[in-house]
Amino acid sequence: MYDGRVFYIQPVVSILTTTPIVAGEYFFNEEPGVGKGTALTSFESKELLDLTDQVSTTGLSEGFHNLFFRTKDANGIWSMYEGRIIYVQPEQSTTGIA
Repeated sequence: MYDGRVFYIQPVVSILTTTPIVAGEYFFNEEPGVGKGTALTSFESKELLDLTDQVSTTGLSEGFHNLFFRTKDANGIWSMYEGRIIYVQPEQSTTGIA
């Protein structure tokens, strides 16, 4: 007996050169189009990315959401996006104790 599968052989990829990353963006849940996400505000052009930034969840309902990031290099080429699942907690109200 045998079992078959379709597979694809990719063409040889040219060697990538190190090009500085010049921009980054993020978006939630649905792909808005390349370059149409929310820009990362604390971005500096560099070859290695080590970034800390705050992402606004304003307008998102409580619950689970997909958060995606991508970057653009100095040649104007955008990366693939990378995603994570996040959870938006309900707002906590503070009440005084009598």
